[in-house]
Amino acid sequence: MKILRCFVVVSLLSLTSLSAQSSGPDERRITDPLSVDSAVNPDAHPIPIDDLYFTRSVGSAAWSPDGKAISFTTNMAGRSNLWKVDANGGWPIQLVQSDERQFSGAWSPDGKWIVFEQDFGGNELWDILAVPSRGGAVMNLTNTPDIREESPQWSPDGKTIAIVYSYVDSKKIGITGGSSIRRLLISPDGKTLLVTSNQKGGYENIALLDIPMRKLTWVSDTKWEAHSGDFSPSGKSFTYSINADGYGGFMTLMAIGNGSWSPGATTARLCTPIVTR
Repeated sequence: MKILRCFVVVSLLSLTSLSAQSSGPDERRITDPLSVDSAVNPDAHPIPIDDLYFTRSVGSAAWSPDGKAISFTTNMAGRSNLWKVDANGGWPIQLVQSDERQFSGAWSPDGKWIVFEQDFGGNELWDILAVPSRGGAVMNLTNTPDIREESPQWSPDGKTIAIVYSYVDSKKIGITGGSSIRRLLISPDGKTLLVTSNQKGGYENIALLDIPMRKLTWVSDTKWEAHSGDFSPSGKSFTYSINADGYGGFMTLMAIGNGSWSPGATTARLCTPIVTR
């Protein structure tokens, strides 16, 4: 396996805002807890401690490029390890057997490798590792005990992996200058990153990073929670979600040419919450 060049998102980027006005909960009145009336469930009861030991979780699912398999993380064997299963069903195969935990599995474009993040002893100082998708020896691609690397994403040509990283001090406390990048995705042409970051005033917003120009363009300007979705297969549109006052909705933005994106009139709400009273 070739050594992969990791494109790292840093905070020293030029910023351009696409949105003119901030929105958020500034004017929202605090709910009086005495005014909240909830129904009583007579069947509710405390959960026995023993039941917690039999609780299993599944997450970080990712399709293989050919659509024939799905990788995922589960603790069904006692630890949160990386597994895969046939897309048509069947018993899963454990790809990594370890006392450590693995998350955020991502398939290489040719389907031969799966990269993932793993920490050690629960220290949350994640490294990026790789394992053959058919099983085999695990490789540590970063091996940096004082740097936290997360959210690996392959470029379409399989030659580059984009990651989020942050430095830590001797006390293992993250040093991010008060801001961090939560999530990133690569466009189909490999030239743009769709980013979720709280660098804009400490609130999570959406931005597009032009990789060749190293220029960050903000898509959203909100004090609610915004999270990046994904690019369309053509790369001409992308989705993101906003949780506004507890009511979430998916949005899509369309390209308007010359590498520009229109967030205003062309922003479409794909779904709205159904509220019952």
